Amino acid sequence: MLLVDLSHSMRARWRDPAAVLGRIAESRPDLPVIAYGAGVERCTSSAVRGLARTFDGSRTELDAALEAARAALGPSGERTIEIFSDGGFTGPDPRPRLSALVREGVGLHWLALPERECAELVLGEPRAGEARVGAPVAVELPLALASCAGDAAPRTLAIEVEHAGTSTRSTRTLEAPAGQGWIRWPLRLEVGPLEAGETRVRFSLSGDPLSARELVLVPEGSRPRAALLGPANGLGQAAAGPEWIAVDAARLARELESFDLLLTTDASFDGLPQAALASWVKRGGAWIACAAPANFPHQWRAHGVADLLPLAPAGEGLPARDVIFLLDASGSMVGELWSRARAALGPLSDAAGEGERLFVRSFAAALGPALPLGPGVPAASASGGPTALCDALEALARESSERERLVVLLSDGKDRGGPDALARAPGIARALAGQRITMGAIAVGEDANFELLRALCSPGQELLTSSNLAEGLEALFRRQLGARLWARQLPGLLASQSSLADLGVALAALRPEQPLARCAALRARDGAQVVLVTAESEPALALARVGLGWCVAAGFDPAQSAFDPWNTLAQFFAREGAGKRVRLVVLPGRLRVLNLRPSPSGWIRAELRGAGDKVELALSERAGVTETELAPELLQRHWDALVLHPGSADELVLPWPSGLPEEERLPRPEIDDSERSPVAARPVAGGGGQTRLGLGLLGAGLVVSFLGAALGFFSRAGPGTGKTF
Repeated sequence: MLLVDLSHSMRARWRDPAAVLGRIAESRPDLPVIAYGAGVERCTSSAVRGLARTFDGSRTELDAALEAARAALGPSGERTIEIFSDGGFTGPDPRPRLSALVREGVGLHWLALPERECAELVLGEPRAGEARVGAPVAVELPLALASCAGDAAPRTLAIEVEHAGTSTRSTRTLEAPAGQGWIRWPLRLEVGPLEAGETRVRFSLSGDPLSARELVLVPEGSRPRAALLGPANGLGQAAAGPEWIAVDAARLARELESFDLLLTTDASFDGLPQAALASWVKRGGAWIACAAPANFPHQWRAHGVADLLPLAPAGEGLPARDVIFLLDASGSMVGELWSRARAALGPLSDAAGEGERLFVRSFAAALGPALPLGPGVPAASASGGPTALCDALEALARESSERERLVVLLSDGKDRGGPDALARAPGIARALAGQRITMGAIAVGEDANFELLRALCSPGQELLTSSNLAEGLEALFRRQLGARLWARQLPGLLASQSSLADLGVALAALRPEQPLARCAALRARDGAQVVLVTAESEPALALARVGLGWCVAAGFDPAQSAFDPWNTLAQFFAREGAGKRVRLVVLPGRLRVLNLRPSPSGWIRAELRGAGDKVELALSERAGVTETELAPELLQRHWDALVLHPGSADELVLPWPSGLPEEERLPRPEIDDSERSPVAARPVAGGGGQTRLGLGLLGAGLVVSFLGAALGFFSRAGPGTGKTF
């Protein structure tokens, strides 16, 4: 089996990479080929030349390629994998799999690379010293150059500084240093003095979109930064409150560590970075989750981050209910509309609430039987025929049931009775209500009979129209599913007796008795500290400690009332020490844990965790600083986290610092000595006023090591994620 690396770092080596990569593969026409980069694809040797021009090379999934090769080779016989690669990888570390393949008797042969034709400059992940308002800060950008005698052209580095919506851009020409192999040196800048708020420093190389790197600087002394995911309606800015920053799910995932607080309003939990959010909270972050139609009740019942919330959907005491998806199977629905409706129902099959059953019924000339929603239901195609909508609903109203029923109707409303159907609608609606049947509907098609469908809906049920049938059907179902779990038009909320007396007093001063349009029906979980309740003493807002951070569950979002507890909650979390997240710093010979607050039972031991590897370490505390010694050989290994174990309660997982390599290299050729002469600093204008950037290239003493160590701080996996210091 031949593995061919089509990642960016390989293609950057030669002037015509497709010719080089294709020639290597074509020289082994009898070997099956696996090409890999951001994905893995099995192909023929003749296809490599074309793939080298089009394949996504933004990542290097060597581990996945090795597993694909192992599966293709089978479990026995003479097996060999030839690898044409520079040894780079992103994602899972392939070294354990390489070791396992050797133990299984699979031969591994790394093919020699043709001589490099193009020099390659790589930007590492930028980092900075301590940032404070009014003070300059030092920024360091690691650089690495794969030199080439035939390509000594200088490279252009662009530097952009942005603050408060204003940015400035400058460029720096980097001459190729003398030397062979990989040469590494740092570029050091000075940004300052910093203003309050967020300053972004971006680096990129001309003509190389994958080189982009970004550093987010948020100086000490700034207002707390609060991420807002979802609509901001009703959310006010307060002078003493946080800086509310609207984000989408992608930005939240990239920049979560730069925020002190997260508020999710009428937003789905699906876009949340689940594992990262849980870790962020446990290390001292604060998450306020608002119950709203986009997430409640279905996502509050789910596992994952919803388990962190102190409140859960009430559910108890609600009468049993059948949910019936009533689908128009007449001739107007035959074909694409039916297929789309059928596909939309699939994801809803396991969404029933407690005491609920989901059924599908269809109608054309007559009402069909009730079939449990699941595999094969609804049928693959509509039956066709006339639209006897009113007849079908009358037949449904004649069927008695001990359970409440919710009908989700999907139809164009073109009843075969014509104008007479509209006259029948009020009587049908009363008959449905008499049998405890609630009906909501989605109008299908631009020429649907909206008047008839609206007349058939139960009181208070708005007729939905949707160009996207799947989204409309799910939206209506989700809204109806949660309809029994909302209290509406409440006179206001009351402060509850809680151990958080100071917070309760602060919230009571904000007049929580103001009218509330909607509040979810909730129950308290173990450990919840309920701060606000409804007039019926049901919990409306509660907090819970999660590790060293906080989670807040609110039964309402900012748009529901003039009552605004959000800024006060943010101030509560921003008290001295309360908003500083615990983080891990790697120092020579030791690991230091910053902002670690005492555990009631004490932190009794620490443990390094990596892929299939664990090492216990002893903790020590001196002058309020928690540290553990780290042998040099341990620092060279790949670790995922440092885990602190208290005498009781959950463990605290501290991710390995994100500034460490996202892409590493397997040890291959040696690197030659090289030097770099200093270049004088020069000032440039900065964003948001005159920010001074001192640009200085450090010289002397470049590290000479194996290729894997030389690129230890570098990544070509794509644009770097922002970091906060």
